[in-house]
Amino acid sequence: MMEVEIRVDLTLRDFFRFQVTSTIRQCTVWMFIAFAVSGISYLKVYFSGENEISYLLMGVFFMGVLLFFPYLWFWISRTQKRQTVAFNRPITYRISEEALSVESHHGTVVIPWADVFSRTEDKHAFYVYISSMQGYILPKRCFTREQGRETRRILKSSVREKKYITLRIFVILLSVGLLFFSLLTLVLGNR
Repeated sequence: MMEVEIRVDLTLRDFFRFQVTSTIRQCTVWMFIAFAVSGISYLKVYFSGENEISYLLMGVFFMGVLLFFPYLWFWISRTQKRQTVAFNRPITYRISEEALSVESHHGTVVIPWADVFSRTEDKHAFYVYISSMQGYILPKRCFTREQGRETRRILKSSVREKKYITLRIFVILLSVGLLFFSLLTLVLGNR
């Protein structure tokens, strides 16, 4: 049982990836509900014959949603990086069987694994969440291969993982939904 210690200089890209991962974890279900409700509303209006639906307006709405999230992720990431002094200086993480220790120029915080909300991992980093939207970023570029394996082992044995879909799957599902919605519009539009 070894303790893993890494020194991290967090970048804007680290914050951006964290925002994307966190938002997808939280918003996936809500996005699909929004598409389902808008689709049902669309069909109701279409079949009632009461109103003409503006396809341009719907297209602008969906493109706005698709463009809004990346801008929001970048803006939040940039704001966090600028406003949080601790993140603009090197941070030392110590990962042990008992806790995650975070040391910055402000001092040291020790978070026992029992107090950790969840964890997740992608190809760029380990994310240790202390609440549903707050967490620590442990970039994999800062680990040696052995440290990465040991960190993964410690996290798996100490913190429950919540399974979420990845960005790639999210984009694929969103694209399939928009394609289905477009085809439905074309088919019903030629009725």
